[in-house]
Amino acid sequence: MLYSKKLKIFLSLSLLVSVIGCQTITNPEDNLTGQQVSIQNNSTLTKTALDGWKRHLLDVALDEGKIQKGCDPYYKLAKGKSKGSVMLFHGFSACPQQYDEISKTLSEKGFNVFVPLLPGHGQSPTISGNKITDYSERLPDLNSTAMYDGFAKRMGAMLKDEQGVKVVAGLSVGGAIATKSMIDNPDVYDRGLLMAPFFNASNINSFSIPLLGSVIPNKTISWGDGCEKQRKLGRAGYCDMKLTNIAAARRFGLDTLKQTNSIKKPMQIIGVEKDNAANNSEISQAVKNIKSSRACFFPKGTNHSMFSAQDNIGVNMFWIKALEVQMINYITTGKNFDVVGKSEHDLGLCRYN
Repeated sequence: MLYSKKLKIFLSLSLLVSVIGCQTITNPEDNLTGQQVSIQNNSTLTKTALDGWKRHLLDVALDEGKIQKGCDPYYKLAKGKSKGSVMLFHGFSACPQQYDEISKTLSEKGFNVFVPLLPGHGQSPTISGNKITDYSERLPDLNSTAMYDGFAKRMGAMLKDEQGVKVVAGLSVGGAIATKSMIDNPDVYDRGLLMAPFFNASNINSFSIPLLGSVIPNKTISWGDGCEKQRKLGRAGYCDMKLTNIAAARRFGLDTLKQTNSIKKPMQIIGVEKDNAANNSEISQAVKNIKSSRACFFPKGTNHSMFSAQDNIGVNMFWIKALEVQMINYITTGKNFDVVGKSEHDLGLCRYN
């Protein structure tokens, strides 16, 4: 009976399949070498930013040095005179690929855009016949959640000498990292955008993850056949990881949530109704803690990985145009998302059309 109950709880982890934008592989032969060309001889970026970026590339290279296509960290320089800088953090088990479209638009609007690779992410898999095995051994686990903390602080410090407006944004676990980056670098960013931030898992997963994470931490978790199918369609990232890696993301999120009342800068927080990945109760708590925040949820049916085309192949993204316009407006001008009604947890409903 106990085994049966544990099995049911364990199987509920499949609800997390969207956490995070399971992404996949198009060319496992790629490595970091090509990324070195993005360190350009230019006067647009400060020495602090360039040195910080070089350190990030070195950190990535030390994680085996073989990176999937779509997972290379990159930056895009502003077109014309720079108006500021944006730091974008992708979701857990995903890759910088999530921001390909939006980073181009922000660059065209005059912003330098930095899209780093989260710790332990993006490593090339091993392939045997038709079987692909993800190499997720470098992902933070319950013994190394400090990797997320250090990463958040370093990425924020990298922009401290940049001129113009400085904005940080993140999706899911990337949203929690964006939050921590703002906490640890209070004088760097002018505002932040949190998109379905993962402070805790939703539903029964908020209980099953810590329970099972302490009992069977090295149990392999898979996002399932849907993720494997997406590999063939060009999505980059991991489909498989260990339970301890998910538990670590949850612990980091909850620890970060406890510190959110120290944030004084403007924050726009968005999520999705009935999110089956991020816990909306915890998102609501973050809104209460951050007195300078504004928040709204997109309607039920919006994907947790809400703006990435690679995470929504074959999906009717009825919300995407409104989301993109409001996201760009907030990052570039500080204009908050439009609210068109009421949503759960006494928050507003984001304009979605």
